[in-house]
Amino acid sequence: MVDKARSTSAVVPVTDAQARRARMALGAIVVAVIVSPFIWSAAKDDSPEAGERLVARGSFSPWPFTVGSGVLRCHPGEQITFETGGIEYGLNGLAAARNYPPATAIWADDPSLGHGLKVDISAAISAGRALC
Repeated sequence: MVDKARSTSAVVPVTDAQARRARMALGAIVVAVIVSPFIWSAAKDDSPEAGERLVARGSFSPWPFTVGSGVLRCHPGEQITFETGGIEYGLNGLAAARNYPPATAIWADDPSLGHGLKVDISAAISAGRALC
């Protein structure tokens, strides 16, 4: 049993200014905890993730696209995609089956073949499979 007469704890009076500072400090901590994940994600660099690679003209030959660069990806199940201009295009049948838009919009014509035939895209697909 605690002897109430011998208890030495005392209540220290707190001024309004001290209470206000304590509330402001607590508020700042709460805001920092809430905002920090957003700051961390914004500070993350734009380097490619595992399973993706930034490619550009010269990455493989022949370059099969009408755009100069993009991000080549391998999604689960060997779905190979190429993203440029905010659109992720399917490069193989597995990606097409997952409703990625077809790459025909950015797939270059082969002038040596004529008749609207396209540049061989197999090097891009092989490079994408290597990311799986």
